[in-house]
Amino acid sequence: MCPKGYRLNDAAECEKLPRICFGLLPSNETVCSGNGVCESYNNCSCFAGYYGEQCELFGCNGIPKEDPNVCSSQGVCISANNCTCNNGYYGNNCEHYDCFGVEHSNPSVCSQAGLCSLPNKCECRDGHSGETCQYFTCFGKQSNDSTVCSGHGVCSSGNNCTCKPGYYGNECENYGCFGLAHNDEKVCSSHGVCEAIDKCVCEQNFNGSSCEFYYCNGVEHADPNVCSANGYCTAPGRCECKEAYEGVNCESFTCYGISSTNTSTVCSGHGVCSSGNNCTCQAGYSGKECQNYQCFGVLNSNKQVCSGNGICKSVDKCECQAGYYGNVCE
Repeated sequence: MCPKGYRLNDAAECEKLPRICFGLLPSNETVCSGNGVCESYNNCSCFAGYYGEQCELFGCNGIPKEDPNVCSSQGVCISANNCTCNNGYYGNNCEHYDCFGVEHSNPSVCSQAGLCSLPNKCECRDGHSGETCQYFTCFGKQSNDSTVCSGHGVCSSGNNCTCKPGYYGNECENYGCFGLAHNDEKVCSSHGVCEAIDKCVCEQNFNGSSCEFYYCNGVEHADPNVCSANGYCTAPGRCECKEAYEGVNCESFTCYGISSTNTSTVCSGHGVCSSGNNCTCQAGYSGKECQNYQCFGVLNSNKQVCSGNGICKSVDKCECQAGYYGNVCE
């Protein structure tokens, strides 16, 4: 049997076959499909990228054009070693693609915080977000969200809040007033709400930076003018009035149990109740309740008033007994 390129002649000898490939001379432009050289009888030596008996087939980078993996599965092999890449892909074998201008295998792609899985598509790692994974996320909120870290800090890395002074907690959600946590039952002296760092909003009738002072009707309990200066602020909004004073703010006073405003009976109807238990008597009247008066220089209760012959009814007015008369029943 003769080797390839030879044939057995009539003399039973192997003679070399003429250099013809599938009926075409080596000089024919279309020999070996125009993609190779006719080396010997029916033996084509194909150019790079071509294969087959007559070099009629081609591929790209060693993969047949019909193979689904040709051109990295991201293009079409239109001629030998010539890929036309899909949109977003490039390279001899369509092996390259970018995410927002950075090649997918570059360590800095997707802000070094994600994987460039498709052209311009970053898959961010936990704690990162954004088109190019440029934002950190802290507990579900992007670092550029005004409410991230409870609005009291900066999302400095994934789920890592750097809190402003005075705030603490994973999400900077905690703060305090004067050394106590905002939710401590004793914060703001137990009489207010810690609204922000060292800022107490006090209950009614309490004041002071930590609501440590209490008030009665707007006056601090230790102020000498509290309760109209006529009583003691014993509890928030509660005045305990001194003797002869009354009213919510001890603003009213009495004289011996009768209101100063009852002019017909206070101070026996003969004076003005000028302060607590203090009667200012009309002319001719005296006594703590203006209960005393005189008839011509003699006290009404004196047995010798009206010469002992009558009753002193009012200042210098004697009512004489029968048979007596005169100013002093004399």
